[in-house]
Amino acid sequence: KSTSHTYINYIYQTIAILAKHLEAVDEPAYILELSNCSGMILMQYINTLSKNTTYILVDHDLDRLMCLKRNLERHHDHKRFMFLATDFTLLPLANGTIDAIADFGMSRKLYKENKTLLPTMMAELLNDNGSFMASSVYFGDNSKGRRDTMDPKGYYTKRWLLEQLDKATLRIIQETS
Repeated sequence: KSTSHTYINYIYQTIAILAKHLEAVDEPAYILELSNCSGMILMQYINTLSKNTTYILVDHDLDRLMCLKRNLERHHDHKRFMFLATDFTLLPLANGTIDAIADFGMSRKLYKENKTLLPTMMAELLNDNGSFMASSVYFGDNSKGRRDTMDPKGYYTKRWLLEQLDKATLRIIQETS
């Protein structure tokens, strides 16, 4: 009840944009979704998900993953899923095997929790033509709140985000605010 309509709209528009970028990935064998609420991106993308694509969902909450698994089994025909209830630093995935990574807000959360740069960690998993798609709350000049209150150390200003992606050797193809 306390969440603003503007923020809810932001969430749905952002997820739709990430799903659209996933659709543009040419015949992905493996897609990795990292989010605070596993499956949010998948649910926007599932109708166009190739039957040959394995979609990997990572969450620290096993109950949430099991609920998602039951939902997918009950309501969708796609069968190529991996559910990993683990820490992002312990993913049992080989470097260079992932075609696309979709990150909905985990970069900022992980950095605030333990100063770990998710794009840097995940870049090694991507194959040579892989895509890292990410969304993060950016508190910029249009923010109605005080930037120093919401992001007191300057993490995740637009400039900081772009610098971190550059350090992760990820080439920025498109950026929107």
